[in-house]
Amino acid sequence: LVLPADLFPLNRPSAAEYLHFLFNICTPLILLKMIERSSRSLPPLAVHLGVIAVAMGTSLHLVTDAITRRLVLIGYQLHLSVRDNPIMEELRPPALIDAFELLCFFDDTIGHLM
Repeated sequence: LVLPADLFPLNRPSAAEYLHFLFNICTPLILLKMIERSSRSLPPLAVHLGVIAVAMGTSLHLVTDAITRRLVLIGYQLHLSVRDNPIMEELRPPALIDAFELLCFFDDTIGHLM
């Protein structure tokens, strides 16, 4: 699917985010169906915890990707750290920079592992 980034306003989901939504809905359902058809049965608690972990990780990744896309469109430089980015230096209040760092940390560690 190839659509220009500026086709969608920044305050609305883009085509990529709609595909992420679809992925977040379909993946847990497909995982449950695959586990259900498996010859080995897993404890229900393990199945539920696994599906919850995957759903949470993909949701966190979706949020971070959506925010990063919008930041890139306004001049965020991906090769710099959050705190060193010129866009973030102008951000007020400065505590918001910590929130963005936390979001990126969660995405890098938890979001990509799930």
